[in-house]
Amino acid sequence: MADSRVAGVSLNDVRASMKRAQTEGRKLVTRLRKDATSMVNRPPLDVLSDARKRAGKAFEELDVQQRRLRTFVAGRVTGLASQVVTRVGLASAHDVADLKRRLGELERRLERVTKHQAA
Repeated sequence: MADSRVAGVSLNDVRASMKRAQTEGRKLVTRLRKDATSMVNRPPLDVLSDARKRAGKAFEELDVQQRRLRTFVAGRVTGLASQVVTRVGLASAHDVADLKRRLGELERRLERVTKHQAA
């Protein structure tokens, strides 16, 4: 039989993949059956306690991942915003604050000069 090829994948490769998938599927079903049997044979309160512990651990892991993701996204947004400000030629918050400070100093100097000339 000729080795048929579709989109660069041989029929033998597909068959081998299917065989691996079947084998892994059987292993998974066997493991699930054993786990279910052990859970049925345990007292309900033990199962509930174990489920609560697992849920708590999963929640903590999700919380850690959420914080990591939030930090990553905030960093990326800050970096992108900085690039946009630079490319467009806008002043940064630091630049504006510095200009406000300098303007305040100039206003105070102008008041002193004006008062000094009036006197």
